[in-house]
Amino acid sequence: MMKLERKEYIINKINFLGEYLVYIYILAIFIESKLNLKIRYILEGFAILKILLDYKDIKIKGKEIYKTFLLILVVGIIFNYFASQSDGVEKFISRNIRFYHGLLVMIFINSQKKLEKVSNIIILGTALLGFGIFKNLDYVKLDIFRQRGIIVLGVAYCIIYFVETLKNEINIKKISYKTFFIGVATILGSLGVIFSDSRMGFLVVIFVIIGYIAYNLLNKFSLKKLVISFIIGISSILMFYEISPQWFQREVKTSFETKNNFSNEARIIMWQGCIEAFKKSPIIGVGSSLDDTGVYTMKAGIETKRGEVFKKEFAKGTFPEGHSIYLNFLAEVGSLTFIYLYLFFILIPKYFFKANKNSISIASFFGIIGFYIYGITWSIWSMYGLVQTLFQIFLAILLINLKEEK
Repeated sequence: MMKLERKEYIINKINFLGEYLVYIYILAIFIESKLNLKIRYILEGFAILKILLDYKDIKIKGKEIYKTFLLILVVGIIFNYFASQSDGVEKFISRNIRFYHGLLVMIFINSQKKLEKVSNIIILGTALLGFGIFKNLDYVKLDIFRQRGIIVLGVAYCIIYFVETLKNEINIKKISYKTFFIGVATILGSLGVIFSDSRMGFLVVIFVIIGYIAYNLLNKFSLKKLVISFIIGISSILMFYEISPQWFQREVKTSFETKNNFSNEARIIMWQGCIEAFKKSPIIGVGSSLDDTGVYTMKAGIETKRGEVFKKEFAKGTFPEGHSIYLNFLAEVGSLTFIYLYLFFILIPKYFFKANKNSISIASFFGIIGFYIYGITWSIWSMYGLVQTLFQIFLAILLINLKEEK
C-alpha cells in the first residue's frame, strides 16, 4: 500500500512539473531557441519517466497523422541513403523527427483547462515577441528569420482566437478582460510582423483572414456570425495596413514583382533549380543535404538570363536550397512529396473537422494554415526548424480537442 501511494505521489509530481515545463517550453519558442532546446531536453526526461511509470494514462490522439509522419521519416531515410552524396540522412532525420515535439505536449496537456493555459502562453509569447521586435529589445534572442516565421504564426492564431472569442462574448453581451488581452497581443504581434519587414508575413495574415471568412461561409451558416467575422476581418486587414509605415507599404507592393526585384528573382531561380533536381530524380529525389540540392540551384543561377549579378551570387553557392518547403520536398525526396501533401491538405483538415469546434481548435487550425502559406516562399520545415516546432504544437492542440477515439 505504501509503495502504491509513493508511486502515485511521484506520478503526480511528474505530471505537475511536466505540465509547467510544457508552458515554459512553448513560451521559449517566442524568445530564444537555445532556451527552448534546453527546456525540451528536460521535458523529454519527464516524458520518459511518465511513459515508464504511467503509460496507461497517456492518450495519443490523431494516430493516423503520427503514423504518416513516421512513414515519411522511414521512407525518407531510405531515399536519402541511396540518393544523398553527403549528410542527407542526418539532415532528413533532424528535420522530420520534430513531430515528437507535439507528442511531448500531448503527454502532459490532456484537459480543456490545461489547453486554455497553453493558449494563453501562445498569446503572451506573441505579445512579447511582437513588442520585442517593435522596440528592438534585447530579450528576444531569435535571429530575424525565425522571428518572422514565429511572429506571423502567432498573429494568425491570435487574430482568429480574438474574433472567435469576441463573437461568443457578443452573443452573451459581455466582453471580458481576456478578450482585451488577446486584442492587445494581436496588435503587438502585428507590429512585430511589420517591423520584422516581412512582406510574406503580411500576405499570410491577409490570406488567413480570407480563409477564415470562407470557413464561416461554409460551416453552419449564420448571417450574424458571418457579418461579425467579415467586419472584424476586413477591419483587421485595413488597420494592419494603415498602421504600417510607408516604407513597409512599398515593400508589400513589390511582393509579386518578377523583374527588378533581387529577392523575388533569386527565389524563382532557386525554384527552377529544385524543379530540375526533381526531373533528375523524380522517385527518390537528390537528397536532403544542402550539398545535394545546391548543385542544381547553382546550375540554375549560372545559366540564368536574369543578369550577371545573379550568376555571380549563385556561382558562390549563396542559395543552396529552394526557399520553399514544397519545392524543397520535390528536390530532396521526390515522390515522397505527395505523402507530405496528403498529410498537410487532406489528413490534417479531416481531423480538424472531427475536432471539437471551439476558439482554441479553430485558431490552431488557422495557425497551421498560416504555416502552409508562409512555407510557399520560406524553408520553415528545414532551415528554420523552430517555426516547424510551433506548427507541431498547433497540431497537437488541435488533436487534443478531438473527441475520444475508439
